[in-house]
Amino acid sequence: MGTKELPGLALPAEARFEAAYFDANSLVPISHGTKDASFQRLLNTASKEKVGLFCPEVAVAEWVQIRVESVGDELARLSSAAGKVKSGIAWDPLVGAPPEDWQDKVESAMRRTLEDAGISVLPAPRTIDISTLISMAVHHTPPFETEDRGFKDAVLLFTVLDHMRSLGQPTGLLVSRDQVFLESAVKDLALAAAANLVVAKDFSEAAMYIEQQHKFASKAWWDAWLARAKSYLDGHFDAIAEFIRQNGVASPSVGTDESNRGEIKQVYGIRPKEVTAVKYGHISGFGESPVEPGWDPVTITVAVELDAQVSRTNWRRYLSASSHVDFKDRLIRRTEPQGPATVESREAVIVSVDLKASLREKKNGFTDLSLVGVYNFQSPLI
Repeated sequence: MGTKELPGLALPAEARFEAAYFDANSLVPISHGTKDASFQRLLNTASKEKVGLFCPEVAVAEWVQIRVESVGDELARLSSAAGKVKSGIAWDPLVGAPPEDWQDKVESAMRRTLEDAGISVLPAPRTIDISTLISMAVHHTPPFETEDRGFKDAVLLFTVLDHMRSLGQPTGLLVSRDQVFLESAVKDLALAAAANLVVAKDFSEAAMYIEQQHKFASKAWWDAWLARAKSYLDGHFDAIAEFIRQNGVASPSVGTDESNRGEIKQVYGIRPKEVTAVKYGHISGFGESPVEPGWDPVTITVAVELDAQVSRTNWRRYLSASSHVDFKDRLIRRTEPQGPATVESREAVIVSVDLKASLREKKNGFTDLSLVGVYNFQSPLI
């Protein structure tokens, strides 16, 4: 079972998304409205995690143009469908509008769509260096391509980087299907602007990145966070040990080898020994426990010594009934079944138990521990 990833901790700046940006091609699924399920998921996730949503002006213009260029064919299909069923033409805001009005009506409707979704439009920065754009275009530096394309992408990129800089935000999320933004040269431009640009190909992937944004923290940062958590838990081990004693234990199987496999029949004493590991998140499959704002979900693994009555079974000694022909004596001989050898004894067994818990951290370190429940025993440590 994996851990359920629940971001909410005070991440380093390089991991926390504070803004997401949209390219024109990513907005095509909402050209006729925002009922798209993946888009609604992204809006809900961004709202929950306080991620601002923005669309560069150049992307808005391209998105509008894509819609305008498709209007004629779309209206023709609607008219054809309406004629076949002998009913009125299906609703479309452009039905009955002369072609010369399409541009204004489409732009008005699509800007209203963005406004209703809480997406702010970003004007192109006035600080774009024209000589830089010319040099990039001539040398086909991404996002400029060999076919002399890429001007709109370049303006979009500089708009995004300029806005990130104005927020003092080193990490941004760009939703785009354009592979050019994955080029190393684009990443280099971002790094030169002291920015880290993460690219998601669609609404679903963008929502997933925001939900799991803590994965963008560096391994060194995570190692330090988990080490601080482990140190804090070690200092509060008495409370953890008492929680395990008060909540009781399951009766696990012990032994992983067929020669010593067994089952704990009775527990006489529970002696928690030490915290052996801490992981971020809760183990799935044991019911959901909401985590309060400001708290971080953790799974604590504790080594526990049990004074227990153990019934051990040697399954290697088990033989099933069988028959065979003894050709020497020309007789059919039968081997009777022999049961496995089972021995009970009172002994000390060390197992590991996982606890569902939450930690609260402030600037000066962890301040509170909430123990929620005991999962069950995992594999023995011996």
